[in-house]
This record gives sequence, C-alpha cells and structure tokens, in this order.
Amino acid sequence: MKIATYNVWESTAGFPLRFHHIIEEIRAADAEILCLQEVEGPRMHRLLSEDCAYPYSAHHVRAGLSVLSRFPLSNAREYEYGLSARAEISGGTLLIADVHLPWKSALERERAIAETVGALKKEQADYSLLLGDFNCSDASAVHHFLLGDCSLHSEEAYYFDLAEAYAGLTGTPAPATLNFRENPRWGVYQERNTIEKNQRFDRVYLANPYPKRYPELLRMSLFGTKVYEETGLCASDHYGVLAELKF
Repeated sequence: MKIATYNVWESTAGFPLRFHHIIEEIRAADAEILCLQEVEGPRMHRLLSEDCAYPYSAHHVRAGLSVLSRFPLSNAREYEYGLSARAEISGGTLLIADVHLPWKSALERERAIAETVGALKKEQADYSLLLGDFNCSDASAVHHFLLGDCSLHSEEAYYFDLAEAYAGLTGTPAPATLNFRENPRWGVYQERNTIEKNQRFDRVYLANPYPKRYPELLRMSLFGTKVYEETGLCASDHYGVLAELKF
C-alpha cells in the first residue's frame, strides 16, 4: 500500500501550467492515500480529486488540507492545523492524519502538535499514520516529541519516522524535502537562497501499533523533483514523500 504527503505550494508562480504538473506528479506517485497541504479552496480540492482519480476525499478548507483516497473514508475530523479520517483497508482500519504546522513560531508548532496528538488518541483504529508538512527540523522538539523522546504540553506520543527507518534499512540518509539549492523556486521565482540549509520538513510517521503486528516497510522515496521546462520550476517548492507499506 502506497501512502504519500505533498505540499503543493499555494502560489500563482508558474500557473496554470504548474497545476497540470502537480497533477502529473500525483498521478505518477500513484498513492492509494494522499495527504496534501496548501490546497487553495474547494475548487482546487475538487479538481485534484477528480483529475487524479480519487473517489473519496476529505477537505479542511481553512487549513488548506486534503486527504484523497481510493478507499472509503469515514469520521473526518478537523483540527486547528490538521485533518483526520479513517479508511477501511484489507489489514484493518487505518487512521490518516494530515497536518501543516505553522512555520512562524516554534511555540505554536509545539502547542499544535500536542493538541492534535491528544485528539488523535481518542480515535479508534488498528493503525495510525501522521503525515504532512511539520515545518521543523529533525532536531526540533516536535520531532523528538513524536518519537517519544520528550513530552509537550502534558502530552506524549510514540511514533516511528518511516524515512528514518528506511534510512536505517538502506544505509542512506533521509533526503531533504525543502531543497533551497536544487528546487528552482529559489533562483527562478525568488532570489537564490544561500543562507537556509536544506530541510526534511515533510514526513510520514507511523504510531506504534503494539501489540498489533508492525507493517513491513518496503520503500520510501521522493517525488515532485522534476524541473519542468515550461515553467522553469518543479511542480511545488516542496518534494513529496511516498511510503510503501505491507499491512
């Protein structure tokens, strides 16, 4: 089963061609469940659902979040910076949570993720996945909180970062998803950025399912890295993350 997250960049840069490139990248990823961030309104959500052949979806308009699925979705719930829904798959019930944490404030990110995780604990599912744009580095309190290394706002969590798990399997580092050197948003649409370092902001986390059996992690990969001649841009300023799991 392929599950993906993709921040599609809420900007008019390269439009309308870039919108078609977003669709091309999503189709090529071919995920059964896809979490999107920066979806600008119901029309864009509808077009992406239809053009990318996802019959089931949920949309959090204010937060710009979309969950697209080839499995029926139920119990869609909105949070300040998140959206969750349940999917019935062959291995059981899967809770999918899509988040886009605020970029301006570490305090707000920490509060938001603690509140979201606290709410997700009340949802019943055999497996839970937390995906999205977390707007923070691997050294952040948010990341360490999700890994179970620390608590935040009287909440605790126990998730696995699937890109880190795959890096351990393959002996290769988990790649950056916000690439200031190679993504031509910087140097084409905006001035070249030589200050900020490349970051892995976009992640897929699996909640520890114990005592249920762990799924098998088959593959992790990026998509959306192609630079299109028509615009001189990638489809988005973020690269998408695709996880392939066997439940």
